[in-house]
Amino acid sequence: MKTIKSLLIISILLSPIICVAQKNRWMYLGKSTQNEISLVDTIRDDIVNKEDVDGHAEVITLWSSMYKSIKTKKSKTIYNTIYHIAIDTTSKEFEILSYIKYKNGRVIKEDDYPSGWMAFIPDSMAENLLAFVKSFKDPLLYLTIRLRAKYNYNPYSH
Repeated sequence: MKTIKSLLIISILLSPIICVAQKNRWMYLGKSTQNEISLVDTIRDDIVNKEDVDGHAEVITLWSSMYKSIKTKKSKTIYNTIYHIAIDTTSKEFEILSYIKYKNGRVIKEDDYPSGWMAFIPDSMAENLLAFVKSFKDPLLYLTIRLRAKYNYNPYSH
């Protein structure tokens, strides 16, 4: 009981920080070794809890984005891919339902068929999505993710 009370007090004290951290719908999740920034769409209407998707139970669907900016002496190229993803929190697997890929704001590729279920690779960018989904039931993990987002760059906030 003391731990729950402590967490409640901490979350109340940090709530102004968390509110400031979220200025738009996309929240920072991490950065890959290839300098791609991983973001997740935090609009609650876009995060859907489903009981069954292709035989998988306890599935949550959401939108994620991978953003990369490449600068040269002559130009700047921005690549962005937005994914619609199903995450099975029980089996720790995910499936890409659809995606659209942009280069400097222009669509260069899109697909809307399921990729098939895949396991999360440990310490990968995709595993950050699993942590985000698990944070819905874990207040301390939720707080950690929100604070990490506050102190990192979000390309959509500028």
